[in-house]
Amino acid sequence: MELLERDRPLASLAAAHAAAAEGHGSVVLITGEPGIGKTALVTAFVSQLGERERVLVGACDDLSVPRPLGPFHDLAGPATPSLYDSLRSSAPPHDVHRSLLEDLASPPSTLLVIEDVHWADEATLDAITVIGRRVAQLPVALLLTYREGEVGAGHPLHAAVGSLHVEPSRHLRLAPLSPAAVAALAGADADRVHAMTGGNPFYVTEVLATGSAGIPGTVRDIVLARVLQLSRRAAAVVEAASIAPPSLDASLLLAVCGEAADSVDECLASGVLQAVDGAVAFRHELARATVEEALSPARRLALHRAVFMALADAGRGSLDLARISYHAEAAGDR
Repeated sequence: MELLERDRPLASLAAAHAAAAEGHGSVVLITGEPGIGKTALVTAFVSQLGERERVLVGACDDLSVPRPLGPFHDLAGPATPSLYDSLRSSAPPHDVHRSLLEDLASPPSTLLVIEDVHWADEATLDAITVIGRRVAQLPVALLLTYREGEVGAGHPLHAAVGSLHVEPSRHLRLAPLSPAAVAALAGADADRVHAMTGGNPFYVTEVLATGSAGIPGTVRDIVLARVLQLSRRAAAVVEAASIAPPSLDASLLLAVCGEAADSVDECLASGVLQAVDGAVAFRHELARATVEEALSPARRLALHRAVFMALADAGRGSLDLARISYHAEAAGDR
């Protein structure tokens, strides 16, 4: 799939790499929602480099018990002999840090990529902090990718990133594709594809690959996996939002979810839902349809009935007859 609307981020990566070649290293943060194309951006940039360029790539994994220094184990090898020896001998963290800095200080310049640092263990975050605070004197461009929706207010990544003093021009928040970019990929079907995906590049790619109006299996798996990571109360809020497009306002949320409505902040922090004009809604129609489709018939009926009763409450003021009719029909209330 062609990489669209990423010229400015690619230019920022090129500038950081060029500065590193002159001995002036820097940290580049690449962030955005899941599927926004963080890895695709890095891959595209690396593919533009010559074969002699030194590129080291490590990744953090979504494990219940993260492997200490996981991404640096990925880097250990012929290109990093000191780091390899330290890790193989189970050296203490400060020795691993020293070995890593020795390898990075030697020419040529290095493009060091650590993917998915929202899943990093404490030892990995410490190592990133050690490198990042010294990177200005190293021939290194340190690229860190992470999902914004996975980094809540108390996430330790905030402390690590805050200590690195990243320049604003090196903080790349990737945006969804515009309708024009989706049109370049989808042609005459662009309006439907953009409405379903919100311009998320991964969703766009999967919808076009399936060539049907249904929900791609890959998208379904990813959306449901994210919902499963939520607490039960937060998942209840997500389920309620799935049957009440386009959004649930505060009063509806309280009426339908009761005490579970207090979990809305968890839903927003996870990125599954977003705040829109005092209400909560899904970022993408595909995600909403996926959650709604996964509901049991009994759960779907109960939610529609609860929304219908809340909408029909005279205390809400003006009645939205079209929306009331939609939920009444779905609730089987003739």
